[in-house]
Amino acid sequence: MGPRLQLTQPLSSLWALAQLLHKLLSIINPNTQDTGTYLKTPRKPHTNQLENTEQTPTKDSGIPSQLENTEHPRKTVGYLVTMSTKDSGTTRQIELLTEENFSSWFVNIRAELRTKKLWEYTQSLYTEDTPEEGDSTAVVKKKEKAIKDWEQKSQEAADLMTPTISPGIQQKLTEAEFNDGYLMLTRLRIILQPTGSSEFMRLSKEYYTLQFKAFKTVPEYLTHIKVLEEKIDSTKVTLDTNNRTILCLSMSLPREYQYLIQIWAVTPSITAEKARQMVLEASRQHNQALHNSQDSARVFKAGFQGKGKEKEPCDHCRSTGHLSEKCWTEYPQLAPDWYKEMMKDQAKHKGDSGKQARRFQARLATTTRGDDFEDNNTRISA
Repeated sequence: MGPRLQLTQPLSSLWALAQLLHKLLSIINPNTQDTGTYLKTPRKPHTNQLENTEQTPTKDSGIPSQLENTEHPRKTVGYLVTMSTKDSGTTRQIELLTEENFSSWFVNIRAELRTKKLWEYTQSLYTEDTPEEGDSTAVVKKKEKAIKDWEQKSQEAADLMTPTISPGIQQKLTEAEFNDGYLMLTRLRIILQPTGSSEFMRLSKEYYTLQFKAFKTVPEYLTHIKVLEEKIDSTKVTLDTNNRTILCLSMSLPREYQYLIQIWAVTPSITAEKARQMVLEASRQHNQALHNSQDSARVFKAGFQGKGKEKEPCDHCRSTGHLSEKCWTEYPQLAPDWYKEMMKDQAKHKGDSGKQARRFQARLATTTRGDDFEDNNTRISA
């Protein structure tokens, strides 16, 4: 029990009240320190803060649980997986594989597999001699051991890659692929590796327009070039005459022709000749729109309120470069044959571009060139 407080003096002043409160606090909390004028109690350190933020995954990072491996320990940090080599003491951080970063992940995981002498086991199945009838016991045992060693190394390669793959991608793999490095990497290539002409064009354009000043260091600059080269090679597209022409046009056409580049990106059957025809037609429309904008009376009757309307979005398709009364989306019968053929090919594909092409074909089928063209001309000259 603490000392009893005797109320022997009348509380005749505020000072006496303060002294009384101080004594009460001293009884209740013996650790209270008397500093004369102010009463202070020691503050406890915050205990609700995370002591190790490295183990806190970011939102939707999909980080797999750490796997115990004394030979190749791994530590998950955010979106990165840190791999260390026990013998050399070196470490390498590999970005967790998602649906968007296969190319950069592939460059890093290949380097890691090569460091561990496991790369060759991800490039093919076992192709050496297998036991055959008539082989001696010694030969059979030797071949069986070679097969077993290969399978073990292939499984090690798969085990090394597994922690670097996000759970969403892991769900797309089978048990056999988790046990075989070649099957795993082959499957990942099939479902994630970017392919196609549009990807090739996008990467090539970025590759040939790189600016040194955009990078902080020379190693960063050179690494980005290497990554782009890997991505371009992975598309499996060769720079033939068609691709070379379209790439040149994509990199050199001015802003008002950019909508053509978007069309080419979703048209697998596009050729150099078709692309040139589209540029010529777009140029003709652009020049016609420019001519129309200079004729104030004609522009006014067409529903415009001032100059420069050829740069404004079309009322029908919201694209620029043509007048609303010449819009191929609204008046498909006015489109040239090459555009109709392109829409026919594009209608076979999924996505927004395919839907747009199918709407174009449906509208074209329900209209006649003569009737709509007459109505359109009447509207212009009215």
